[in-house]
Amino acid sequence: MNDIFDKHPYILSMLLSTVILTSMFFYAPASSLSDAPEKIENLEFVQLDKVLSPKRVTKKKVSTKEGDPQNENEQRAKGNNSSNEALDLSLYPNIVPPTLLGKLKKDFPISARDANVEATVLTRLVIDKKGKVINVRVLGIKLSKQLPLSQEIKINDDIKASVRRMYQSARFSVTIHNGKATAAVKEFLFRFRLNK
Repeated sequence: MNDIFDKHPYILSMLLSTVILTSMFFYAPASSLSDAPEKIENLEFVQLDKVLSPKRVTKKKVSTKEGDPQNENEQRAKGNNSSNEALDLSLYPNIVPPTLLGKLKKDFPISARDANVEATVLTRLVIDKKGKVINVRVLGIKLSKQLPLSQEIKINDDIKASVRRMYQSARFSVTIHNGKATAAVKEFLFRFRLNK
């Protein structure tokens, strides 16, 4: 018997697990139907394109000529992107995303080329109703190799500037939503490759 356990050290744990699982499946009490959730009769669906974030209004004290402070409404940021009517396409999977028209003017940074580094860049673009890029945000950069910190920071800054220049001159297809051209927010992945 000990010889079996020496050849197969996990057989005891397997047998014990089988016994426990068998007892759980066959001897556990069945749940009653009274535990089931109630039927939902008044279910309302929300259309995402019609839901707007609430307007935040704060009071700002403004002094007048008489020296009496008065309250004045001041609008604050809503937390949306730079274009209030731009659709975040990650929330609308059924809308055809904008596609690049033509080619990007590749602007490989000299500092990255000198260090023999390739990069993958994740960007978030806000594209207006006419297909022009109005905002470029670099979300992340992954370099192909480890570098000293100061050199990596310099290369990352150069790559960010290069990506912004490339996308600012790019044109995209128009995004259509409900039959109208609309601004869109979309994430794009771009790879800087060295020509070998």
